[in-house]
Amino acid sequence: MTDLTYSECLSAVTSPQTHHHPVTTLASFLPKFENDAEDMKKVHNLLQNHPTSGVLLTLKHSGSLLLVTGLAGKLATFSKNSTANDYTAVMDRILSATVLPEHRLDLAHYLEEHNLSLSFEAVSPALMGDHGDRPNVPYLLLTSVHKGDSPLGLDQVIEIAARFSLIPNEMWWIGPTSSSEEYNTSEYNTRTEVLNGLSKKRNAEYTEAREYLDKHAQLVVAPPLRHGELQGEILEGFVVFVVEIPPDKLENIFHLNKKFASYREPLLERLVELGAQLLKEEAGGLDPPKRLPEFLEWEGERGITKESEVAEVLTILATERDAVMFSRLPPEDISVRFLKHGTRYFMILHVKKDEVFANYYEKWGGEGGARLNRGHVFSLIPPSTSTSFTSFTSQITIRGTVKWKLLPYISRTFGNRNCLKALVGSKNKSKIALTGYNPFMKAVERFFTNWRVDAAYCKLHREKMSDWARFVMGQNSAYKDMLRDGSYLTPFREFEKVRREGTLGEQQNIYPEPVIIVIDLEPEITLTDGEIELNKGECLEPGQTYRTNRPTPGMGKLMSVYEPKFVLVVPDPPANAKRAKATTKACLKKQRLEAIVDDTEGFTRLKLLIDDDDEDFEVREEGVVVNGGEPIKVFSTLSDAKEYAELKEVDGDDVGGKNFDGRQVRRIVATLCCPPGTGKSTILKGVASKLNAGMVSSDDFIGESSRNSFEEAFIKLVEDNKVVVYDKNIPDGDGLARLLGRHVMGNARVVKRFAVEYIFIVPRMLTDVDVEVAKTRIACRDKEDGRAVLGVWLDAFSEIFADYVRNCRRFLSEAQCMRGVMITSKFYSGDAGAASSLIEDAASFVENCTEPFVVDTNAGVKTKYWGVELSPPPSDEVLMKILEGTGYGVDDLVRKRLHVTLAFAPKLEQENYWNDRQNVEMKLKVSGVAWDDQALALYLNPEFKIPLKEKKTPHVTIALKGGASAYHSNVMLAGEHERMSVDLEISGFVTRVVNEN
Repeated sequence: MTDLTYSECLSAVTSPQTHHHPVTTLASFLPKFENDAEDMKKVHNLLQNHPTSGVLLTLKHSGSLLLVTGLAGKLATFSKNSTANDYTAVMDRILSATVLPEHRLDLAHYLEEHNLSLSFEAVSPALMGDHGDRPNVPYLLLTSVHKGDSPLGLDQVIEIAARFSLIPNEMWWIGPTSSSEEYNTSEYNTRTEVLNGLSKKRNAEYTEAREYLDKHAQLVVAPPLRHGELQGEILEGFVVFVVEIPPDKLENIFHLNKKFASYREPLLERLVELGAQLLKEEAGGLDPPKRLPEFLEWEGERGITKESEVAEVLTILATERDAVMFSRLPPEDISVRFLKHGTRYFMILHVKKDEVFANYYEKWGGEGGARLNRGHVFSLIPPSTSTSFTSFTSQITIRGTVKWKLLPYISRTFGNRNCLKALVGSKNKSKIALTGYNPFMKAVERFFTNWRVDAAYCKLHREKMSDWARFVMGQNSAYKDMLRDGSYLTPFREFEKVRREGTLGEQQNIYPEPVIIVIDLEPEITLTDGEIELNKGECLEPGQTYRTNRPTPGMGKLMSVYEPKFVLVVPDPPANAKRAKATTKACLKKQRLEAIVDDTEGFTRLKLLIDDDDEDFEVREEGVVVNGGEPIKVFSTLSDAKEYAELKEVDGDDVGGKNFDGRQVRRIVATLCCPPGTGKSTILKGVASKLNAGMVSSDDFIGESSRNSFEEAFIKLVEDNKVVVYDKNIPDGDGLARLLGRHVMGNARVVKRFAVEYIFIVPRMLTDVDVEVAKTRIACRDKEDGRAVLGVWLDAFSEIFADYVRNCRRFLSEAQCMRGVMITSKFYSGDAGAASSLIEDAASFVENCTEPFVVDTNAGVKTKYWGVELSPPPSDEVLMKILEGTGYGVDDLVRKRLHVTLAFAPKLEQENYWNDRQNVEMKLKVSGVAWDDQALALYLNPEFKIPLKEKKTPHVTIALKGGASAYHSNVMLAGEHERMSVDLEISGFVTRVVNEN
C-alpha cells in the first residue's frame, strides 16, 4: 500500500467528478453515549407516552467496534479510526472463523449491492487489549446494520444474522400487558413491575440477570452462543427498546432460533481453535497467517492529524460538498484517514475525544440529518454503477431507546482500569502527575461521584480497590509495566482469585523484589509510607519507599524521597519484619563494613544504634554474608540501591499541614482550565474575602512591562499571608509550569522560607454552550470597561479565544486527576445563589483539604542555570559604593536586581555540586568592577569553589540605559575596559532556575 500525498487527498475532495455530489456513507455505526441512563426512569416515561408499546431488551457486550461492508466484490473492514492494521487483522480472522469460506463472497456482494454495513462488537482473548472481561473465545456480535447512514430495524438485523450464520444479540420481550399465561412463573403482573425488578439488579452479573429475565420475560432470540459462553459473567449492561411489533412478526423472529441452534457446535469449535492460535501468537509461539483473498486490499492511504490540514478538509467538505456535519466538528479533536482503491477515494472520520459527542448532541442533536456517529466511513467519489434500491422495511417501530450499564462492568473499567494511571503512572507520565495508593483511591472516589454509585456498593468496591492497590504496590516493576501497557485483566483476575480464597496476605510476595533496608542517622526524623510508620533499623516491604515529612536537610525540597546514609538490599526477602531487623543489626555490626561504606564517622555513629549480639558474619566483595545466606549488597544512597534492585522512583507524598525544617506553610489558591468569562475572578475574590487571604490579580498589571511587578506583588503576598489567591489565567500544563517554576520553585525567597501547597478549582466540563456564555460575558464586560481584555474587538479574537479554549480542554482531564483539586459545575451559572454556593464550597475546600498539590522542586525539570539571587536586592547605598569612580549613578542602571550566574546548562558534575547547595546562603566578595559606555560588570569571588568545568569567572553584567543588554557580558570579560577594585561583600541564596516548560 502506497502513501497518498496531502494534495492528492484534497483533489479527491474537490475532484470535478464529485462537484456538487454529496458525500455518501460507505459504513456507519450508532452514535456514542446516546440515550445512556442510570436507571429505568426513561423507560417508564416512554411507556407512559406509548401505552400500547412493549419492551425488547438486549445485552451490551464489551469489545471493539468492527465495521464490515462490501467493495469491489470483497469484504472491506474498518475499526472506528483505521483499517488494515494489527487490530483489524485480528478482527478479520474472527470474521473468517465465523463466516464459512463458501459464504464470504456472497456476504460481500450482498452488502455492496444493497449499500449495507454491518456493525460488530469484536472481542478477543489476545492481541486486542482488555475490556470488561477476558472472553472465553474470540467472537463477533452483530449489533446493528446500516443502509447508508440509516439503521435497519431490529427484525432485519436478526434475519441477516440468520442468513449468514452470524451471532446476534440475546433478546427478551416484555409485552404491554401481562397475563397469567404469559408470566405463569412470575410474581410480577405488569411490565412496570418487571422493569422495576430489573432496575434493582444493577449489581448483577450475567447469570443472575439471565435467570431473572428468563423467569419474568419471554426469550425471543436465543443466539447460537450466549454471553456466558462468549464473554463470561461480567456483563456491560442492557439496551432497552420501547417498540411496537405485530405478534406474528415476533413469532417469526422466535422461529429463527432453530437456525441459530443448527450452527452452534461447528461455530464454537472454530472459535475455540482460533482462540488457541491467537494466544500462542501473543506469547510469540506462532506467526500470524497471511491475509485471506476475500478481504479488500487498499492501494493507498494517508492519515491526517495536523489541525490545520484537518480544518481545511472539513471546511471543503462542508462548503463544496454540502455536508453540514463537518462544519460543526472541532478540527483539533478530529482525525481523518484517506483510502484509495482503483479510481475511488474514501475517508474514515475519527472523533478523538468523548467530550466531542456530548458537546455535539447538546448543541446540534440530529438536526438537519447531521448525525455524529461513533464510526464513519465516507465515499468521496461515487461508484460507476448504482447500488440496489431494494427497500428494507421494518415491522418494528422503535419509540425510544435506553442504554443501562451494570456496576460490575463499570467498576472494573471506569472504577479500576481508568484509575490505574493514578496508581502506577503511564509510559508517558506527566511531570506533575502524582501516583500511588492515595491518588488511586481518590480517583476511585471520583468514579463513585461521576456514576452515582449507591453507598452499599461503594463500600464493597472501595474495600476491594484498597486491597488491589496495596497488592499492586507490592509487585515488581515488570508487573507494574504490564498494567501501564493496559493489560490489567489477567493480573486483576488473579488478585480476585487469591482475595476470594483468603490468601491475599500470603500471596503478597508472589512477585518478589529485594527488600530495601534503610538505616536513618537523623535522630529527629520519623520516616513514613502512607499510614505505616517505620523507625530506625526497620525495613521496607517489597515495593515500599521511605518518605520524609520534611525536606532533606539543605536541599530545600518541598517534598522528597529521603536519601539515607546506609542502604542494604536483601536478595531473599525475610519472612517478617522481626527477621529483617535482626538481619539489619547483623549486617551493620562489624567494623569490617567500614571498607564498603567508606564513611568512618558515620559508621561509628551507626554502631551506637545496634546491639552486641553475635551473628555468623562475613564481608565479601559482592556484599555481606550472614549465616551463610545470599550476599547482601550495601549502598550509601537510596537511589543507588533502587537502581540495583530495579525499583522505580516513587513520587513524594503530599505535605498536608505540616511544617518543614521550621518553614511555615503557605497555601496558594488558583483556577485551572477556566477560559476568561467563566466568572473565576468573582469566585476567587469571594474566596479571598471569606478566608481573609491575600490576592493578586493579573487584571491589575496590564502589559509586558508590568510582569515583574505582578511577580513581585505575588511573592510579597506569599511572604505575608498564609493563604494567597492567584487570579491569573492558567489554561494548561504550560501555564501551571510557569506558576510552579517561575513564581515559586525558581524563587529563593519562597523556597527557603516556606513549604508551599496548592489548591486548584477546576470546571467539570467545557461544553460549547459554556464557551459561548464566556465569550458573551467578555464582550459585555469590555463594553462596560471600555477596554479589550483579550482583544475582543480585534478580528483575531475568535481565533485567539478558540485556541485558549482548546488548550483548556486538552489539559482538563489531566487537571481533574491532580491532588488538591476541587471540581465544580457552578462556574457558568448566572444565578447569584450558585456563585455564592461555589464561594462557600471553595473556601471550605481550601481550609479543609488534606491532600493539597505539592511539587518536588527537583523532580522532572531541567536546569537552565544555577545562580546566586541577591535577596533582598542591593540598596541604593550599596550600588553607589559599587558605582563610585565609574562616572555612573544608580539612575543610569537598567535594573537594580543582581543575579550571579554560576553554571549555565550544567553538566551532571556541576548539577550535583550545586544541587547539594541549593537555597544555601552564599557570600560573594566583589573583587572589582569594569565598565564601558554599554554596561558594567562586577567580578566576584564566591564562598564556594566553582567546579573546574565552569570556565567563566562569576560575574554580574548590568546594562546601562541606552546601552547593551546583559548579553554584553562576554565582551566585558574579553575586552580591554577600565577596571577598579572594590572592597565589598554581598550575599544571596544559591538558586536553581529551570526551563519553564
